[in-house]
Formats: sequence, C-alpha cells, structure tokens
Amino acid sequence: AGSLGVMMSPSSDAQLAKDAKVLMVGAGGIGCELLKTLVLSGFENIEMIDLDTIDVSNLNRQFLFRRKHVGQSKAFVARSSALKFRPGVKIEAHHGNVKDDKFNIEFVQGFDVVLNGLDNLEARKHVNRLCLAADIPLVESGTTGYLGQVTVHEGKNINACFECSPKPTPKSHPICTLRDTPEKPVHCVAYATDLLFPRLFASNREKTSDLDEEDAVDARAFTRDAENGESFATFATRVYDFVFRKKIEALLLKEEMWEKRAKPKPLPAFRDVVKGESADDVAAGADATAADAQKVMTVEQAARVFVSSVARIMTRDKEAASKREDGVCGTDSFDKDDALAVDFVAAVSTLRSANYGIPPQSPFDVKGVAGNIVHAVATTNAIVGGLIVLEAMKILRKKKDAKGDEDDASAKQKSYPPCRYTFVKKRATNNRLLEPVEPDPPNASCAVCGQARLELVCDTESFTLGRLLHDVLKKKLGMHAPEINAPETVLYEHPEDLEEDEIAQYEKNLLAVLTALPAGGVRNGTELGITDFLQNFNFKLLVTHRPRSEWDEEEDPDLFILRGDQSAIGEAEEGDGAEGGGDAAAAGDDDDADGACRSTAPLRGRADMSLRFPSVGATHSLMTAAALAEGTTVILGAAAEPEVADLAAMLNAAGADIRGAGTDTITVRGVGDAKAAARMANDSKKKGVLDVASVASLGGCAHRAIPDRIEAGTFLVAAAVTRSSIELEPVILNHVRSTMDVLEAFGCAFETSAVSEKSRPENENETSREVRLRVIPPTSRTDARPVTFATAPFPGVPTDMQPQLCVLASAASGVSFCRETVFESRVAHVEQLRLMGVDAVAEGETVTVFGGATTGESEVSDEQNAYAYETRDVFGSDLRATAALVLAGLCAKGTTRVFGLEHLDRGYERLDEKLRALGADVARREE
Repeated sequence: AGSLGVMMSPSSDAQLAKDAKVLMVGAGGIGCELLKTLVLSGFENIEMIDLDTIDVSNLNRQFLFRRKHVGQSKAFVARSSALKFRPGVKIEAHHGNVKDDKFNIEFVQGFDVVLNGLDNLEARKHVNRLCLAADIPLVESGTTGYLGQVTVHEGKNINACFECSPKPTPKSHPICTLRDTPEKPVHCVAYATDLLFPRLFASNREKTSDLDEEDAVDARAFTRDAENGESFATFATRVYDFVFRKKIEALLLKEEMWEKRAKPKPLPAFRDVVKGESADDVAAGADATAADAQKVMTVEQAARVFVSSVARIMTRDKEAASKREDGVCGTDSFDKDDALAVDFVAAVSTLRSANYGIPPQSPFDVKGVAGNIVHAVATTNAIVGGLIVLEAMKILRKKKDAKGDEDDASAKQKSYPPCRYTFVKKRATNNRLLEPVEPDPPNASCAVCGQARLELVCDTESFTLGRLLHDVLKKKLGMHAPEINAPETVLYEHPEDLEEDEIAQYEKNLLAVLTALPAGGVRNGTELGITDFLQNFNFKLLVTHRPRSEWDEEEDPDLFILRGDQSAIGEAEEGDGAEGGGDAAAAGDDDDADGACRSTAPLRGRADMSLRFPSVGATHSLMTAAALAEGTTVILGAAAEPEVADLAAMLNAAGADIRGAGTDTITVRGVGDAKAAARMANDSKKKGVLDVASVASLGGCAHRAIPDRIEAGTFLVAAAVTRSSIELEPVILNHVRSTMDVLEAFGCAFETSAVSEKSRPENENETSREVRLRVIPPTSRTDARPVTFATAPFPGVPTDMQPQLCVLASAASGVSFCRETVFESRVAHVEQLRLMGVDAVAEGETVTVFGGATTGESEVSDEQNAYAYETRDVFGSDLRATAALVLAGLCAKGTTRVFGLEHLDRGYERLDEKLRALGADVARREE
C-alpha cells in the first residue's frame, strides 16, 4: 500500500477510491491479493463473486485462508478476512457462478469498474461480454508461475476487448492414441476427460461417442440397465471390467498393433481387485479427496475411487434431473473445480497407466494436467493485484474527468498517465521486472466487439419466436428476410428455396415461446446471431429475461425493450463491385462452362473503398484494378509499405498516373474524365493522399524493383546469431530501420558505405538511397541484450521479421518479449524452436523468449560461434517460419534438417547458395 501511495494522489484519488463501486470476479490467488490491496488502498464499496470452496492446496498461496476454512466458500472467507484489516469497509460476497442469471447486464451496470481474477477461460469470456454489453470498463489479469499480465479493456471502439485476440487452446490428441495406444501420462488424463467422462455423464446419453465401437455397443458397456434395477455402483463395475480388462484383451488380439510397441496388460476383474467386496459397499466408502492428493494411488485404491466417483456423479445428476421439468440433467464436461470429476479422472488415469506401463501421477498432478493448471507463485499474484488497482484508478480518474467535475477545477489540469497493458517478467531486463505497453486497438474482425450488438429484454417464458421475428426484427428494425441462429441450431430461415419439411419446422418454431425452442431453448443470457443476407448485414442479439410480473404495460406496452446502438445496424450496407452485391457489377457476371466466374462488365470506380487493415496485398490488388477502372476511386486505409510505392512507380512507368505513394489514401480517376481530373487536382493537395488516374490500358515499361527488405533483415539476424560480421548491398536504410533498431537493442553496431555508381537507380532520393550495410554483432554472450518489440505496419517492425527476431531473442542473455499485432496465430515456429532447445512460450499473440539456448546442462562458451541449439528435424509451416528454423540451424551442434522448403522458396532466391557464400555449411537435398 505504501508503494501505491507514491503513484496515487493522496487527496483526490483517496476520494475516488472511497466513492467507487467495484466488482471483483474471482477470490483465488489473484483475488486474495487484489482484495487486500483494494481494502488497504481506500476502496470502501466492493462486491465479489466466486464459485469455489477452499481446498488444502490453496493455503500455500492464498493467504486470506487458513486450514480451518477448508471446504468453506472462498468469497465468504475472503470477505471475513479482509474486514479484519478495515472493519468499516462494505464488502458484499456472492458464492455463485458469474454466469448465473442474477449476475446479468443490469447487475454489472451498477459498478464503476470490473476487476477480473479468474483462471477459467469461458468465465473470463462471459465477463468480457457482460462488460461490453453494460459499457463498463474491465481490468483483466492472469498469472502463469512467475509470469503475469494485466490488461485494460475500456469498451467498444476505445481499445481491444479480451476476446479481440485468440486465446491458446488446449492441445488435442489423436483419438486412436487416446483410445488404443497411449504413450504418456497426458494421454491417460485426456482419455478420462475427453472420452470416458462425457460418454458416461453427458445429459444426452444417446449421442454417439468415439468409444462406441462395435464391441462396446454389443456389450452395452456404457449403458446402464435401469429397467432391471442396475445400481449406479454395479454399472460402474461393469464399465471398469470392460474398459480396463475386456477392451485390453481384445486389443491384444491385434498382433500387428504391438509389433513395435509394448503390449498393454489387462487389469484383474473388479471383484478380484477389491477382494469380493460388493460394489455398493465400495461406492459408499472410497473417496480420493479424503486421501493424500500428493500420493499416487494403487490399482486397488483407483478401482475403488472409480466406482465411487461414477456412482456419486450419477446420483448427483439424478437428483438435479428430478428438479427439472424435462427430467434431463447431466455433467457434460470435466470441470477441474468439481471434486468428484477430479476423483474420476485421477482414478481413470491411474488405471490406464497400469494398463499401458505408463508412470502414474498423483491426483494433485492429474488435476493440474486436466485443468491445464500452472501452479501460481504468491509474489506474482501480489504484483498483479497491485497493478490491477493502479489501472482501476486510472479508469476512475478518466471517468471523473469525463463528467467535468466543476468542484475540482484543478483535476482538469492534471495529465494522468494512460491505461497500459503490463507484463510481469520472470527476470528483470534493463533493470525492469515490469514491461508496460500500449493497449491493443479494437480488432474490427472480433466476433464479440467488432459487430453490432443489441439486447432484447423480454419474458422468455411467454415471448414467442414469432414476436421476435415480426415485432422486433421486421417492425422495429426494418429487416426484410432475417435468419435467426441460436448457438447450436438455426431457429428460423426465410422460406424461399427451402424444402416443405423445413418450412413446416420453422413455422412451428414461430409459435413456440423462446424457452421451448429446440436445442435447449432461448433463455436468459443466450446470444442469437441475426443475419439478413438480402440487406447484407448481421449483428448479435443478447436476450435478457425479465418475468411478466415485473412489466408495467403502461410504460412498456410492447412487453419488450430493445437496447443498444441501433444505428450501427439500422441501415443495410450498399453492395459494391469490389466486394459483390452491386447491381451494376452483378449485371455483367457470367458463369462459364468450366465453373469459373468472370466479369464481362467494365470495372467502375468507387469513392469510398475502405480497408479495415492496411494490407499490402489488398492495396496492391485494388490499386492495380483502379488503374484500369472507369471513373474515380478512392481507397481509404491503404498500406504505406515501400512495396506499395514501388508498384506505383512501375504502374506510372507503364502509363498510370499515381501520386503520393506511401500514404494511407489512394485516389483513382478515369482517362478523359475532366471532372474527375479536377477533383483529383484538389484531392492531391491534401496531406497523405495517394492519387491514381485510371487509364484504358497500360503499356510496357522497364522497372528496377527495390531491394528486398525482409531478405536483408534475415541476413542481418543470421549475422547476429552466429556472431559474424557481414556486408549487404544494396540496402535502403529507411526500409530496414525498424529491424536495425531491434538489432541495435540486441547489441549490434552498423557501418554504411556507398554502393557503386553503376548500381544506383536513376530515381534515387534521400529516402530511397541505396547503401552497403555492414553489421557488427556482439562479441560475447553477455553483450547480447534481450529485446522487446511489437510488429506493426510500416514503418514499424515487419510481421515478416517476427519469426527471425524470435531466434535473435533466443540468443540474448535475458528475457525478451515479441508481440504479433498484424497476423493472428503467427506463432507456429515457437513449437519447432522449442524442439531445438529454445526456451520460449507463446501465449496468445505474445512470445516470451528466455534467452541463451543450451544443450543439456552445459552452456556454450563465448569462444564458440553462438548458442548451441539441439539438432533436430524441424518443419517450417510458412515462409518466414522456415527461414527462422534455418537461422536456428546455423547455430546448432551437428546437422539440422529443415523441411518445408516449398515455403522458403516463395520468398528467398537461392538462400542456400548465398549462405554457403558466407561460409555456412548448408546443402539442399531432395527427399
């Protein structure tokens, strides 16, 4: 709290904290530290939500809890403990799921800021969507061991939401490996969570599973004989005998399967394992959570826990089903916070390990694997808790200034620091343990915040789908032929071109109330996808339930409320020739006999061709088409990369008229169009305008392409990681400046000299001057410094250099951070680099590289060429990833084989020959 006081104004900020109403979600590792920091920082109105109860394993890092609290609600105990610091603070605790109906949009709108400390991805997404719908800022957080991050999401159109960048998904495993030939402990765990658990406990027991092979179906191995009174415990013993004994015996008959594998071993029959004890007695007594979770279970213990957990989960589901109108209930998926589910998975994993001779794991370790848990470090949680409060204070200051508080005129004069993303690093670099960066901008293609979004408030138990179609979508929003999609099914389509049975089903749906619709109905919190293909727009519709008894027919005679930014979807987009939908363009389209679609109509200009992202390829295509089109075209948001200006120069030489290349706007006019020529003359006076005059046809030309800046950057990195000094020519410094900046931060120095007069281009200027560039790398390992960079459109660090710069980061003596902001999921090279010994982790679009690759435990000396990567066969997934693997191979001890040269050859001409000319031992072999 003392350190926070340095950054928080003692008077005005204290009042802001006192007056603020804060919602905390999560009372675990981060939540405990956050609650302490909030209370000690002066916050007096706090509500918190957490579903979990306290486990013994929580006590070593969640310091608001003590052994006497085991089994109690985390939220309630955290509140009680925090009140001992400041008894007068108002803390309201909720023991429940943040997805519960009562924690809806209206609930969230009662707070000034939401602070998230959850580790469950689905719940984090839910909170993100609640905050977006409620227009309440969200401070997100997470920790992974010594690493942590705090991100700020202030709302739509301000910065990125939590879901603007894809989150890492759990690694999947081949079904045949899980089912028949597991080799690792993780395979045993995944068999339990992904195959056997849903097969036994899912609410839809009739749904087919990958376990439903012919022998299982014939034996009804996974179907309880309820008609003849088979108990849950007896059914569990039948499953045990089939999965761990009979199925293994059947697999052993496939001799070819075990020619190169160790044969599995069937386990004894259940009755023999438990020494004749009855199934019901076993089910009543075995409980893994009561035993030491740190110890590996024996086969007998695992068998007992298996039967007990199956019986208890089924009993729990039966009791829940009895309280539902449809009488159906199940546990559809594994949840690491469900103690019975953890018992089941730990038992199955132990028994499968015994079958296949795989080292068994303790229940504690199994829970970590199944729940994808990286156990937290208390200090990291404490740092993150403090950072969350600092960002919350920035948001509260910003809100106060936005209100224009007349009573505090001085507050308007203050320049408060902007919100930041902050990353907690494992090791300090540049004397900093924390790495603050600018928040990401909104992602226009984000499915959550990048589309229009409305909220429909109604009584879902009486409001019909027909009313939604006619009163809301057609009457209120003016839609013509809407399609209504629920998360798991289509609820309504326009009847045109549909089969009679489909039309009948959709007409039946229109008569049904929302909760009675197929696939579970539409209930509170359901998000519907609404699309009108005829009007070319779509949006998300969030449904919120309000009971009929709470409506006032005088105030709301329609008995529904439509909220949100209707202007965002109220007008249909006009079609255009470039993206399809324009009548003029469509009129000339013709389908040839070979199936290709060709246009026989001339290209026509558009005044508002807008790119959501400054894509080089899209700019090239549109600019080239614009040079041949009739009329005037304006391309907004054009890429400013050197390659765009170079193409413009070539088109000029071929007869086009392109001006201002390298800016973000392109204007195109047709030949002989006097009015368009006059407009272009006016437009060209504006700053940042790229003008293109279209012509009837282009002629031939001679053009010298600019040097490849990405190839140059690749050779610069090759020199740095091998500690070699090389010279490149020709190079345009302005084009490689951002890559040079990263290399200079790494420790490289550069020298430039002139190229020969003969090789200089005729149109050379200061920004395009070509030089000879010499790179001088660090001379020792300790001189190689870690780097932090983010890719960006020109003049930023090129996204096409990110994989190569990750290799550079691995040669640094510290922790580097590489953020990809241009392309999604461009981190495939990380896994291949890890195979070669690089200590790197990809989380979302950020790659954290712990520098200094080693082989075994011995590091390479400074006298050796570089850092010793492990020799492996690696596979390039794309052009630049393959280049990065070649660079890593230059530093490896022994021979590295890089596959994927078909990718490499798309962007490098004779790379192997050039590397050999520099002294590298590189050979291309066809295999």
